[in-house]
Amino acid sequence: MKIRIVESTKDFIDNHQVRWYPSSQEIWIGTVVDYKEIETKIATSFGSFRWLLSDVDTLLFDKNSLQLTTAIIKVSEPIKILESSSKLFSNIEEKKGSVELCNSENFSSEIGNFSYYSTLEDILISCKELPSTGDEKVVFLEISIDTSFIIKDSEIIGIVLKNASLHLLPSELSNISMDYKKNNERQKILINYLRLINMLDMDLSDEEEESLKNDFKHFYEKIKSISDMPIKAISESVNGVIDFM
Repeated sequence: MKIRIVESTKDFIDNHQVRWYPSSQEIWIGTVVDYKEIETKIATSFGSFRWLLSDVDTLLFDKNSLQLTTAIIKVSEPIKILESSSKLFSNIEEKKGSVELCNSENFSSEIGNFSYYSTLEDILISCKELPSTGDEKVVFLEISIDTSFIIKDSEIIGIVLKNASLHLLPSELSNISMDYKKNNERQKILINYLRLINMLDMDLSDEEEESLKNDFKHFYEKIKSISDMPIKAISESVNGVIDFM
């Protein structure tokens, strides 16, 4: 998939249309609210939409303008927690705008092979590879106030989501509230959630797995009554994990 950058002084996507769904570990970008709506757009789009392959992202480009209209980026787990600054990208060129498809054809895209969350900056990074400091081939393309694509050699190789905890949503909602402010307690809950989720990838004994399930249950009891929508999203995901274990 080769893309070209279309620079602009305006945001390409409204910030409230960028949603992080922890229940499915996906970042949705654009106005579409479900896969049924995406199915109606496929006939008028080029892109990546092989949903049966779990690691494949959904990217839709309008057949006429070749401009990106919709993106669903799968966030790979485990999400590595960065206790220090995530500023691994100093001296990298930054632009603002949108992307267009170079070739009128479908393709298969897997952007988020590795995922990172910075506890200090509340930033989620999902990418094929972390770019090196000062890499002249890499561009950070801001598509909304909080969202940037990482582009290298005319390909999207990652996504950066700032104020990530504000973009968390339960599965039944499709727009984040821009009235929320950064909240230390919310971020602590997100960090605790990610630490628990990451333990699911460990090789646990039956006793350790039962202990972990109890940890999830205690965590759920602590947060289930909190009305904050981002925390409701975490609560929904935790409840799903408990049912699965």
